[in-house]
Amino acid sequence: MKLLYIMKLFKIPKTTFIEKIVITLFTVPFLYLIVFSINFGYNESKKNRVDWKLNSLPDESNRIYHPCGMSIISPSGWTHSFSANNKEGNGLYLRGDMNRRRGCVIKILEYNVQNYPDKIKNDHTFKPIIFQNLPALEKLEIEKGDNGILAEVPSTIMGERYFIRGNHCYGIVYYFQFWDTVPVNLSLYLDSLRIDNINQEDVNMQ
Repeated sequence: MKLLYIMKLFKIPKTTFIEKIVITLFTVPFLYLIVFSINFGYNESKKNRVDWKLNSLPDESNRIYHPCGMSIISPSGWTHSFSANNKEGNGLYLRGDMNRRRGCVIKILEYNVQNYPDKIKNDHTFKPIIFQNLPALEKLEIEKGDNGILAEVPSTIMGERYFIRGNHCYGIVYYFQFWDTVPVNLSLYLDSLRIDNINQEDVNMQ
């Protein structure tokens, strides 16, 4: 009744059933576009705050601590999570811009020395390097793909680095999708790894 009163007050003509359907067909998509634009703008703004390209230098105020004693500086806007005493030991996980189209991950894993991953001992693609002034082993794989917007098989970078400190073996695993070169500042973030629970002499990897 109120609707009819308003229509009479403003002299709005009554519409037929067909006209109502036509108005609905035009109005609903229009409203959907408005809602989509708002959400897209919010997501773009949020994405721009995530430093998934590692453009900025490590900021000590972004250091993330695992209860077991290891810590690392997280890139701006990345999320983090922990695992403890699972089949991989202790884990600290950093994730940036994770969605269907792009993913960036840095994982720090802690094992007991006796659980040193067998795959490393038998995988000759790991190369000896010096990490934080001590021996380590590293493997880097770069798969070239299509980095276009509609890429089905994007370029990816995956690296693994393992080393022994005290009674523990540590692994750093990093993964970058839509990249075909290693981010320039990645080594600075990996070098920010700190292990505060070592009371014994470091054991060099053989």
